Amino acid sequence: MRTYVYLLQQQLSAEAEAWQHPLWVSWLIILVPILLVLPTAVLAVLAFLSPDLARPLFTWITAEDSLIEWLQFSFIGLSAWAAWRIGLTLLPSQERRAGILYIVIALVAVFIAGEEISWGQRLIGWGTPTEWAAINEQGETTIHNVGIIRRSFLLMLFMASMYGAFVPLAQAAFGNGQTRTPLSLLFVPPVSVVPAFLLMFGYRLVRMTIWEHPNFLIVKFAESVEAAFYFGALAFLLLNLHRLRKAQQSPALGSRAPEVNDPKVEGIRL
Repeated sequence: MRTYVYLLQQQLSAEAEAWQHPLWVSWLIILVPILLVLPTAVLAVLAFLSPDLARPLFTWITAEDSLIEWLQFSFIGLSAWAAWRIGLTLLPSQERRAGILYIVIALVAVFIAGEEISWGQRLIGWGTPTEWAAINEQGETTIHNVGIIRRSFLLMLFMASMYGAFVPLAQAAFGNGQTRTPLSLLFVPPVSVVPAFLLMFGYRLVRMTIWEHPNFLIVKFAESVEAAFYFGALAFLLLNLHRLRKAQQSPALGSRAPEVNDPKVEGIRL
C-alpha cells in the first residue's frame, strides 16, 4: 500500500509541475468527487432502509432545480467559459486547430448547460408543445431526453468517462517518465481527475450491463455522479487555462522549445 501511495505522490508531483500548480490542488481535485458522491450514496442507502427519515432529504437534493443540479449547471457553465478562454488563447498562435477544437467544446458545454436546466423552462414556466411532450421522457423542451438522442447522450458520457478514467492511467503507466508534450497536456488529463471520471464510467457500466431498469434511488443517485463528472471536466480545463496564462506571463516566452516541466511553455505543434 505504501508503494502505491508513494507512486501516486510522485505522479501527482510531476503533474503539478507540468501544469504549474501547487500539489495540494491535485489532492483537492481527487477529493471533491468523492465528497460529492459518497454522502449521496449514504443518503440513498438510508432512504432505502428508512424512507420516512431520509427519503425526503434525498429527493430534495437530487430533484430538478435543486442542490446537485445547480452544482452541475455551475460546473458546466464554468467549463464553457474556461474552454472558450483556452480557445481564444490558442487561436492567434500556431496551435490554431487546438484552439478551434476548444471553441467547439465551449459551445457544446453551453448547449449541455442549457439542457441541464431545460433552458429555464421550469423557472420561467412556459409550456411544452403537445407533440414534443409526447416524445420527451420528462415532457420538457429539451433534446437530450428524446429517444435515441438520450441514448446517444448517455453513450457519449460513458465514452468520455472511459477516456478520462483510463487514458491518464495509461499515460502514467506507459509514458516511461518522458516529458509530457504541450499537446498531451491539452488533451490527456492528469491522474488527479481519474476519480471524477471513473465514478461515471462505473455507474454507466452497471446501468448498461446489470441494472438497466433500476429503482428511483439508483436513478436519482446518478445526479451526484454527473456532478462529479462535470467537476472533473472543469478541473482539467481550469488546469490548462492556468498553465497557458502562466506561459503568457513568462518574460522568456518563446525563447526555447516548449517543455512540460518548464513554466515558459509556448508552442503546441499539431
